[in-house]
Amino acid sequence: MCVAANEWDEVLVVLNIMNRRNLPQKLSTYRSAIRYCREVGNADASAEILRAMNRAKVIPEGSDVAEVVLTQCAERKWARGLAILKAAAYTAVGVERLRREKRVEGEDSLEGPTPVVPLMAYNAVMLALRPERQWKIALRLLESMRPPLPAALEGKLLQAHPVKDNAVALTGYTGHPRPNLTTFNSVLEILVMDKQMDQTFQLLLSMPDWNVLPSTHTYNLVIRACLLKRNWRRALTLLNTMEEQGVMPNLLTYNSVISACVKSDQSSKAMKLLKRMRDNGIDPDIVTYNAMMSAWAGSARWKDAINLLDQIRLEPGVEPDIITYTCAMRACARGKQTRKALTLLDTVREKGLILDVYVYTSVIDACAKGGMWERALELLDEMRAEGIMPNSITYGAAIAACGNGGEWERALQLLHQMRAKKMGMNIVTYNAAIVALARASRDKMKNIVKADHIKRYNEHVTAENSSLIDLIDESDNACQLWKKALDLLNKMKEDRIAPDVISYSAAINACGSGGRWKEAVQLIQTMKQGGPRVRPNKIAYTAAITACGRSGEWEEALRLYTDMKNAAVLPDRITYNAVLLALKNGNQYNKTIEIWDEMCGKLAKANPDLITTVTPTSQSIAPDIISLTEVLGTLDIHKHRDIIDQVMSEAVERDIILRSDSLDSVWEIDLSGMSFPVARGVLMYVMNRAHKAVSGGIEPEAQDISLITGVGKGQRNYGKALDNMKQNKNCEKGEDFMYPSILREVPFATTALREFVQECLIQDFKPPLQSTIPELSEGTVVIKRDILRKWFLEKE
Repeated sequence: MCVAANEWDEVLVVLNIMNRRNLPQKLSTYRSAIRYCREVGNADASAEILRAMNRAKVIPEGSDVAEVVLTQCAERKWARGLAILKAAAYTAVGVERLRREKRVEGEDSLEGPTPVVPLMAYNAVMLALRPERQWKIALRLLESMRPPLPAALEGKLLQAHPVKDNAVALTGYTGHPRPNLTTFNSVLEILVMDKQMDQTFQLLLSMPDWNVLPSTHTYNLVIRACLLKRNWRRALTLLNTMEEQGVMPNLLTYNSVISACVKSDQSSKAMKLLKRMRDNGIDPDIVTYNAMMSAWAGSARWKDAINLLDQIRLEPGVEPDIITYTCAMRACARGKQTRKALTLLDTVREKGLILDVYVYTSVIDACAKGGMWERALELLDEMRAEGIMPNSITYGAAIAACGNGGEWERALQLLHQMRAKKMGMNIVTYNAAIVALARASRDKMKNIVKADHIKRYNEHVTAENSSLIDLIDESDNACQLWKKALDLLNKMKEDRIAPDVISYSAAINACGSGGRWKEAVQLIQTMKQGGPRVRPNKIAYTAAITACGRSGEWEEALRLYTDMKNAAVLPDRITYNAVLLALKNGNQYNKTIEIWDEMCGKLAKANPDLITTVTPTSQSIAPDIISLTEVLGTLDIHKHRDIIDQVMSEAVERDIILRSDSLDSVWEIDLSGMSFPVARGVLMYVMNRAHKAVSGGIEPEAQDISLITGVGKGQRNYGKALDNMKQNKNCEKGEDFMYPSILREVPFATTALREFVQECLIQDFKPPLQSTIPELSEGTVVIKRDILRKWFLEKE
């Protein structure tokens, strides 16, 4: 009656009264109470009833104990269930010992069922351990269930170590049941959940020692662990082992191995597995294809993504889902295929698939990389209108879109929106905003320098170029972007987000474009004082060197360059070019040639005054066309002819200009597309080359030289400008042409290459080389052979 009324306290009182009055208590009485406890989920009462049985000296059967354990596990009281199992095993060992003693004495063994708890109770405890990832306890419990020694082996042990006084040997007997495949799978699941790769693999290998053979599900569990750890080699090994042992892989097996390969950037092996599963008669599903598609989503291989999407559409019974299209959009974003990403978005809408934040984020990112900031903001508004809340990654992509489009104010507005919405600010979002400021600052700097060049050109200014800081209007808000970048760095620290190398490098770029080289250098010092995560790398150093170079601080730029190499940060070509820019702005031609020689891999001279020496932390970086432009822009063609000739010879030898695979010849040279300093150097080189070819007998006689320049259109009338500059007080009386110093100050962007080449032929050569422009080929400057012969004779 008490049990039926759910009065468990009364049940225990009645049992205690019966025990005190020595009234007989049957096992069936306790068993009924235990089963009712399980039905109503009363774990405390079932445990108390089990203790009451022990006080009444009523030995429970294993099935009774199992009922109690199952009740504990159902109520998430696995620790109590585990303790009950241990106590039951101890009891089972005692009962088994007593039975063996009876057999030794010739008496009948104890009657009744075995007290060993059924395996289902152990498996229930294993299952209860899984949510809390108690893998160590699970392994200990499993080890306690290790089977006893075989009878033959136990006999040998008894012979080697005899038991005295007829004591009963229980070698290896544990009182626990033997584990089965379900037991092992439960333990493996716990190990996989906690990413315990080594223990997972060891347990799988030990299963045959327990006479338990792994199943397909077992292997899938371990392969899942390989996927979580991105251990594609072990996953592939397990797949091969399955087939060798006759355990057939299923679709889940292949999907897991393919995903492991994809996440480890082993896309080629994933493609082979796709073919292999087909050969084994297993058709891929959308999960398989999405795993493959994610490989292309993480790279710029958008063509592969589109091709795979087309293949999925043709696959019977497989339909692309929203994940498929999202991955394809991400691949297009990485490949800067904005239009294709937008087309895929239209396709998703046409198919009626439910759009989510990941789709919009992928397309907004594609717009950011394609310079379509307005479309990115439209998509941001659209997703809000549809009730899809942007996350921090979405905002980061939108901020990057504004930054790439020069819309730094909109980028900051988005950042303020995030803060107002109390969204989780992260380093990606902040970095996107700082990069936006850096790019806007760079664009502003370019416009300032360009405007200064035009002004100097119109006013015929021939003095040295002004420092960048002198050109900046402090009242212009756009010129103060470096301050905003530094403010964002401080905001990051307030939000307990540690700036990384990207944060600092972008801020350094903003400072450099704003003419604030001191602030840029200070940021480098701050990075040096930070941990390994923020130590200056070559990007940060290069940005600081560029900042100093733009401001005319060539000495500080060289110091940073030296510090960089002393810190074992190897410079790359971009770094070298930044140093060359600083030296050009400082008119340091000797040091410029030294850097050029280092880039060309030449040994430094044993001179303590040299700014660089060959050290284990330096490397030779081959110069490119930018390096050549900076070097030639530093040298004076009238003072450094021999050096220019040497530099040009090395540039030709390295295929930087006048490439061996071009159509250029001794008598026809294509100058189109060259910067003015390079074109000027090439003129000097090709004229000397033509002279050597004729004087050395390589060419029989001089011919007309054709210099292909293209027509080009200057922003000003070059002829009129020359007439004005000839009348300038900087030109000597009676001089027909400009001095080289004046010619060097003409802004290159305001002059057509054709006219520049003609002036160089007159200014840079003695006797001057007169040229003509053919009526039917206005993009070519021609030097007649007669003029060449006179010039050759003069050189001799």
